Amino acid sequence: MAKDHVQAVADVYAQAIFQLAQEQSLTEQIGDDLRGISELIGKEADFAHFLASPAISQVDKSELLKKVFSGQIENLTEDLLMVLAQRDRLNVLQEIAKSYQDMLNEVSGILFGKVTTAVPLSESEFSDLTGRIGSSLGRKVELERIVEPAIIGGMVLQVGNKNIDGSLRRRLEQVSVQLKSQKIADVQLMIENA
Repeated sequence: MAKDHVQAVADVYAQAIFQLAQEQSLTEQIGDDLRGISELIGKEADFAHFLASPAISQVDKSELLKKVFSGQIENLTEDLLMVLAQRDRLNVLQEIAKSYQDMLNEVSGILFGKVTTAVPLSESEFSDLTGRIGSSLGRKVELERIVEPAIIGGMVLQVGNKNIDGSLRRRLEQVSVQLKSQKIADVQLMIENA
């Protein structure tokens, strides 16, 4: 399956399970279930192989999933697993979990992002930054901290679909381009005056 097709399939299932979860007031619980199953797939290669294997029948997958997860997850999540097993779609479970989490975050008003700095931010600096960004966007913001010495100084901020590069490296690149442009203009002026 092509990546876009996989994502489209995952989005359909995520939307359906999200609507059912809302009707039953289980959005957080289903989100927790899907997140846990997705993490299990990521950590356990044998489990991921089991879910994706065409050599294992849909009935065997359903039975094993019931044994493993019965009483551990919400009935609605278990029903989703059974439908995915019957339709041979267990291979898109991680994408469904991600799409579901995106919907849950949207409804909750949470924006996720990343802040990259050359040196680690102190707790107070990080808290202040998160607060200011949240205030300016009118939403709760959760940021992942990344330390990348190559940016030299400043920070690179990515929140939602916005990317702001305020790094010293970027500023130096801009100055370099300006200096090169100025040198070319100076050379052209010298040629014209010669």
